[in-house]
Parts: sequence; C-alpha cells; structure tokens
Amino acid sequence: MIEQLHVRNFRGLKDLEIGPLSRVNLVAGMNNAGKTTLLEAIFLLGNAGYPRVALNSHLIRLEPDTAVPTSVSETVWTPFFFALETDRALVISGRHSSAGTMELTVELQRAITTAIPRSEDKGTLVRDQSGDRVLKFTYTDPVVGLLESEARETANEIKFHQPGTYIPLLRNVSLTQTYGGRGR
Repeated sequence: MIEQLHVRNFRGLKDLEIGPLSRVNLVAGMNNAGKTTLLEAIFLLGNAGYPRVALNSHLIRLEPDTAVPTSVSETVWTPFFFALETDRALVISGRHSSAGTMELTVELQRAITTAIPRSEDKGTLVRDQSGDRVLKFTYTDPVVGLLESEARETANEIKFHQPGTYIPLLRNVSLTQTYGGRGR
C-alpha cells in the first residue's frame, strides 16, 4: 500500500505532496484538476518507470489502443513535464508499506554522439545523430537498488532499453485466488 506520495513537475502537477494515505482514498475534483495525472504518477512509480508503459498513455486514459508508437517527437514527450518545461526533471516519489521508499526521475535529454554516420559509397555525411531525443528513467528502491531505462527516438523508430521486468507494487501480491481454503 502506498502510504505517502510526492509528485513534482509531472503534467499539470507542479508540486503535490499527499499522505498519510490509507487502504481506500477518495480523489475528487473538477475536470482538468489532475485526478488522472495523479493516477498516472502512481502507475509510473508502480511500474518502475518502464518507458513502454509511459509512452502508452491509453493504458490509463482509456484511449484507443495504439500499441507502441513507431515515431515520437518532442511534442509528445514534453506534456510529461509541468508547463512543458523539459529542462527540469519530473520526480515521483513515495513510501510503500512493503517496498519502502521509491523514487522515479524522468529527464528529456538530447543524445550526444561522436559517431558520424557516412554513406558507404562516397563517405559523405548521411545524418547527424546528435539530434536524437532520449527520455531517461531512473528508478530506485531498497529492493532493486537502481534501475535505469530509456526510450530513444531515432530517425525511424523508438528504441527501448529496460533491464528485465520489475513491478514493485506487485512484489508481495499473490495472483492465485483461493476460495474456502482451496486453490481454484
């Protein structure tokens, strides 16, 4: 159970701190007040900030299933950040009853490379890769330590790097339902 939550620079939430939380919490507000954004923050933190999850907003917003996008521009990534200001990292942190203190930091970076691709026939410059955009995710908790993952936009696709699968909020959850003491 999440006991405390702190969200900074995420979508419409500049700095929100809530807690102590209990097993059941009511979130209410006018349209565009940040209710869904709060749920997205919990969802991202609970999934250790995996980029594939972050880039599929339909998972939370119940939009049509678009699967993993084949091309993303900075205009898609900037809405993750409060006031569209990508120069400040967004941070979602909290305290979970079994996972302990958890923190997710997301930064938009421009990849810098010294490699300059050249065509094979003439050796001319094909494309400067320094414009590639990277959405970098850094997650920490006492169980896994540090996890780093990213979504990198290249000219033709998005490449994901994420180590393994770790879902901290499901760590102590049994997915087997029991009825009357017997497994079903």
